[in-house]
Amino acid sequence: MKFLTEDDLRMAYQDSPFDSFAIDQTRRLTPGARSFLSDRNIKLIDERDPHQLKQKRAIVTKSEPSFSKESRSWKWSLPWHSYRCRLLKVACHFRHKEGFVAEEIASIERCLATWIEGGDISCFLTTCQDQEATLDKSALLANLSSLGLLLPKARVEGLIALYDCYFSLEELIENAFAQRPECLDLLSDRLGRLLMEYLKNCKEVGDVSD
Repeated sequence: MKFLTEDDLRMAYQDSPFDSFAIDQTRRLTPGARSFLSDRNIKLIDERDPHQLKQKRAIVTKSEPSFSKESRSWKWSLPWHSYRCRLLKVACHFRHKEGFVAEEIASIERCLATWIEGGDISCFLTTCQDQEATLDKSALLANLSSLGLLLPKARVEGLIALYDCYFSLEELIENAFAQRPECLDLLSDRLGRLLMEYLKNCKEVGDVSD
């Protein structure tokens, strides 16, 4: 059974708007997805109900690939699974050095795995949205430019690994979607904040100079 989230429906709707949506024994909707349909007065058809099945109207078939054939296919998901392995490798790097960083990276990996399988990550998104300040991406780029001069420093290897994870995720998102899903934006934002926090700690202990 697959749970469809609000982001799944939003991407399908943006690709080709629809006025009705059907679910069957293989698909269920999260509360957020149900609210998405209700807010737009989109008719929900439960194919398990014989009375509703008779009233079923044509549903835009282009919406299906967004979450069942294309977005969750084996071929489509390969780059994402490869990226999950990269995250786990980085988490192992930090495991005996900075446990908090390792745990945060592992948490991001688990969230990404849930999203790939079409699961609900609303709890994770709520945590991300609690952040007040906007991530300063220009600061990330500015600090990246000076890393080549800092290679002898003790923690630069970990810093570069975090940069690699951040920009690789950005590249994946840009290549996979015409319009970036909010959940992945928040995931990238969380990774960027972790990177900035680690960079700040490096500066405080003198491993990276300004």
